Amino acid sequence: STMTKCLFCENSRLLPDNMCHINNCVAYDYNGRCLACAKNYLLNTSGFCEISINCLYGYDNNCLKCAKDYILNNGSCVLKQENCLITDGVLCRKCGSGVIFGKCDICSSGCIHCDGTSKNECIVCATNYILVNGYCNKIENGMTNNKEMISCNNNLYIDDNQCYICSQKYNQVYLCDRQKIIQCEESYYINANENLCISTTCNNNETNEENNLCSSTISNCKHSINSKCLECESEYYLDSNNSCVIYNNLSYALNCEIFNHFGCIRCVEGYYLESNKTCSKCDTSLCQTCYSLTYCLTCSVNKFLSGHQCKSNENLIGKCNKFVTSGGCSECLEGYYKNGLDCYECDTSCSTCFSAPTKCLKCNSTNFKTTSGSCLPRSLLYESCDVEITENGCEKCKDGYYLVDSNQCQKCDSNCKTCYSFDMCLTCTSDKILVDSKCKNYSSINNCKAVSNSKCSKCTFWYTPSENGTFCVKKAVWWVILIIIVFTIAIIVGVFLIFTCLIKSYLKHT
Repeated sequence: STMTKCLFCENSRLLPDNMCHINNCVAYDYNGRCLACAKNYLLNTSGFCEISINCLYGYDNNCLKCAKDYILNNGSCVLKQENCLITDGVLCRKCGSGVIFGKCDICSSGCIHCDGTSKNECIVCATNYILVNGYCNKIENGMTNNKEMISCNNNLYIDDNQCYICSQKYNQVYLCDRQKIIQCEESYYINANENLCISTTCNNNETNEENNLCSSTISNCKHSINSKCLECESEYYLDSNNSCVIYNNLSYALNCEIFNHFGCIRCVEGYYLESNKTCSKCDTSLCQTCYSLTYCLTCSVNKFLSGHQCKSNENLIGKCNKFVTSGGCSECLEGYYKNGLDCYECDTSCSTCFSAPTKCLKCNSTNFKTTSGSCLPRSLLYESCDVEITENGCEKCKDGYYLVDSNQCQKCDSNCKTCYSFDMCLTCTSDKILVDSKCKNYSSINNCKAVSNSKCSKCTFWYTPSENGTFCVKKAVWWVILIIIVFTIAIIVGVFLIFTCLIKSYLKHT
């Protein structure tokens, strides 16, 4: 061969450009040497491509990237470890527990995921372990979230990610946190102001009250707070002097039907219970039974109950039409309404009413009835009603007003002449145009010059009102067009005549 052209190749075939082709080679240098082989072929030291099932590509018998499930080991491809989940053809990238220099290794004790240069570089710890400087420390006296402490057992509190005994910080404490006592030991209570546990054991002649304070003993008292008895022992009841008195003290037991440790809770008929737990007599001239001196529950014969007061039929004269023999009224006169057995006067606006003073069935002659049932003065409609005002109100309103609740009038918007509601106009005032139920000034309508019947009636030159009169549209003026046409024809005729005269003059001279 020559320096530039190859005549015969070894172990290969000659290319059209007089270069030697090496089987499965995909790149050459300028001297024809193979630089890279096809996939699954490895470039050997002789410069040829050898098949390599586990290697994707490489050179000089050194693989650079391996096939799936293989990783590099000193230039060769070896099967990945069983604990390896994902490879990149070079190293293991994801392991079941940890990755150390691209290989899978078992993490240190208590670690479920590690990474880095050492199996002691833990990232996530197992349950009941916490992470401290890459190591997992076992916790036996609390709960963790795999990284830090979240709670401690009873008698312990969290501080700096550790559990400490409460008794080392507080005395007689059962439950605490880093800042305060939560619960004291038995026979102790919390003094929140001083953050202390204080004994509930009292000295002689003292009682442990409901609020855990010690106070002087009240004779025959079962429960007390702030030196005040709340409940007495059996056979005693609490009197108005904060003393526990025995039941057989007749001055307190008189007319009482039911006793308990707090004193009398129910009096016999005809008596009511005072605040000091004694029974006082009802006013029998008014009440048969009562809740207090002025609060009747039932009445004596020929009297009826009205507003917790007992009344006789004499109180109904001039109010009642039909009396009840045993006391009370079954039918009231006009101008009054019935409530229970009593009659009450209607409001002055009503002629008749029911259940309440202002719930009118019929209004008086100077009022009209609203749809809500109340009566209003007819004078309220004088200015706005266009027809006679009756007991049912107004049926038609004047211009500038609209009907509300079927029988009242309210003023329209100032731009409306007539309207359906306050801001929904039907017609407009003299200089306004009706557009979408709103009255607008005609000057806001482009090219409009005059208004009639809430519509634009005249527009500027070359414009005319639309069919609904809400805007102006362009329209040609026929007489202007006619003038232009006549003027144009006149110019043409004039030019023609002048040209004809010039030609005749020329011909005459020639």
